[in-house]
Amino acid sequence: YPAGIGWYRKTFDYDGDDADLLTSVYFEGVYMNAQVFINGHDLGVHPYGYTSFFYDLTPYLKKGENVLAVRVDNSQQKNWYSGSGIYRNVKLIRTPRLHFAPWGIAIHTTTEGSLTQVCVDATVVNEQKTTASFNLNANVLYKGATQASQQQPVTLEAGEVRSIRLQIPLENARLWSPETPELYTLTCSLEQGGTDAVTETFGVRTLEWDARKGL
Repeated sequence: YPAGIGWYRKTFDYDGDDADLLTSVYFEGVYMNAQVFINGHDLGVHPYGYTSFFYDLTPYLKKGENVLAVRVDNSQQKNWYSGSGIYRNVKLIRTPRLHFAPWGIAIHTTTEGSLTQVCVDATVVNEQKTTASFNLNANVLYKGATQASQQQPVTLEAGEVRSIRLQIPLENARLWSPETPELYTLTCSLEQGGTDAVTETFGVRTLEWDARKGL
């Protein structure tokens, strides 16, 4: 496939009336050496072509027209099969200053008998200038119906980043398998100076290794 250097540019308007919100740009995949600029400010280079990445645009936004530019350099690759350029979605993400960290929700499950524990590790960032007290809410849903929920009060100092663990009991969980790919939905939200919310899907399953039977 062709290799070389390519440029992308995107213009968008910003009204400047919501300065309490953070604005970031999220790239799901750019092959490769992606150098990102906002209004002429160099945000950095993401060299690897197969991982997602993001940059905070907030300090560089201006009222009116803004220009996002991306320089992609694949000129040094033999490029037998990889292709070049922005090949996955690009998103503009807006959050309050109290928000979940990017990729900030991790889920794993443990099962004993009929009871499954859904373990949620939620990383929360307080980018406000004052201490934030709020409730961290988590709900487990199956086909839109709530199956279990938990709420935990949290206090974060200004500038603090913390991972908070929730243990949510789930009775008689439907197990995921290739034949019955049952999935649950987890919604996590926090409310203080605006609401940030994240939705993830997960399955409940058990993996076992046996010396005679294998995996």
